[in-house]
Amino acid sequence: MLIASLLLAAASSAFVPENPARVAEIAAMLPEKPAMVDVKFRADGDAKDVKPAARLAASPVEAFPDDLYLEFSRNGNRTHYQDWRGRFLKSLETLASGEAAERKGRFVPAIAARLDAICTWPSWVLPAHDRSLGNFANTNVTVDLVSSDLARTLARILGSVGDALPPETVRRVRNEVNRRVFTPYLERPQAHWWFFGHNNWNAVCHCGCVIAALELIEDRTTRARFVEGAERA
Repeated sequence: MLIASLLLAAASSAFVPENPARVAEIAAMLPEKPAMVDVKFRADGDAKDVKPAARLAASPVEAFPDDLYLEFSRNGNRTHYQDWRGRFLKSLETLASGEAAERKGRFVPAIAARLDAICTWPSWVLPAHDRSLGNFANTNVTVDLVSSDLARTLARILGSVGDALPPETVRRVRNEVNRRVFTPYLERPQAHWWFFGHNNWNAVCHCGCVIAALELIEDRTTRARFVEGAERA
């Protein structure tokens, strides 16, 4: 019975190739240009974030803590890096929300500095999901729960304040989302166990990737490939 159950699970998780005909059908349903689809998104920001953003605007941008990232590989501790990452991203989101609410440009330098920093991070995944350190060493790029969600966050920020950011920062963010999330999703789905998995990783990772794609990618057929991938998976 156990062997039969394992074989059934393996069969149901088997890789299924992309369906070009379905991609074309979905593309015809999508708008010509990318658009914000995140139901939690507020394009006008939140006025309550203006004061916290003002306090954060002059604070220095922390460098990526290699030692905290590598701590998991040394002793299994995952909280120190994850806490640092959470604080960093919370500050970025607060600044972006404050700028979207105020629209005066005074938080733009701080937002751009943090976005530029994220683009230089050696890894966007959690250390516990990078046990071989392939992401950290840039020998392998994989998508996990937090890197897919980061793509969604970055898409939201570009959608709300991207027009005020330096063009080079916007290009850099787009390039890194493409390299670290979009390309692995489309070109190497079989390298990600969650693509056809049976737990929350399936929903969370597809959600982040698809929403980011719908909001950032210009080509309608490429956007449709993400929707088809999630539908198929």
